[in-house]
Amino acid sequence: MYFKPCYVQGSACHDGDLKANNPVQDAVNACRKIWGGDRHIPFDLILSDTFCRDSADRGIFDRASRLNVRLERNTEPALDDVGAIPEMETAAPEYHFPYKPSDSPFSPINGNMQGDMLQSLADRLRASLYFFQVGNISCGFHKQVVIDGWICCRLLPTEKGIQKLLSHTTGFQLQGECYRKPIIPWNKPMKWEVQISEDDTKAPIRIDVNFVASHFVSISGFPMTLEVSIPHIAYWNVMSKVANVWCFLDIAVFV
Repeated sequence: MYFKPCYVQGSACHDGDLKANNPVQDAVNACRKIWGGDRHIPFDLILSDTFCRDSADRGIFDRASRLNVRLERNTEPALDDVGAIPEMETAAPEYHFPYKPSDSPFSPINGNMQGDMLQSLADRLRASLYFFQVGNISCGFHKQVVIDGWICCRLLPTEKGIQKLLSHTTGFQLQGECYRKPIIPWNKPMKWEVQISEDDTKAPIRIDVNFVASHFVSISGFPMTLEVSIPHIAYWNVMSKVANVWCFLDIAVFV
């Protein structure tokens, strides 16, 4: 149901600003009009009677980043305000995005990050060129899961970027244990054999890479868990028979 805007004693009343280009900004403007205060003071909560539900797991939000440029104006430009584009293009390159460390075990940055948010995003994009290819999954002692596979690279030996990527790569870290960069044949795709073991289905499994820095960065698809807890995410089922005992494992992949 939608109620048309109306005027009551000279004041405009809107039904949730459903037809506004930026309804959230309208709500913020209304709050500032009522309570006043500095325009840079953020609001912790905007009340609404709309039913909302988080459709994603906390682990996804812990790996998500958002870059917001604050403009020197009282209100944000409307979505169709093409006249504000030059101002936005000028402000974006000059704006500084400080890096805020996260204490979440699902954080893609592992260690002391020396740089801003843009540098961390660049490292994450570079690290996403590495991925893990599953070879075999078996059940060990005391419900321990053993995963055999390879760390691979999306770049082929014939591509120019492969040598530059490898020259910036010093090593990898698997579940907290550091390894030096393996020797990669110049004429074959990267395929470094590794093994991971874990007995906690909810604990994050980490495979990180180091780019001559004080911190490590998670490769594509990591951190991940052995348990599927997030809907709408690609996963595959693995059946492993060990000592006549079938272990059914759901492996979640965070792309």
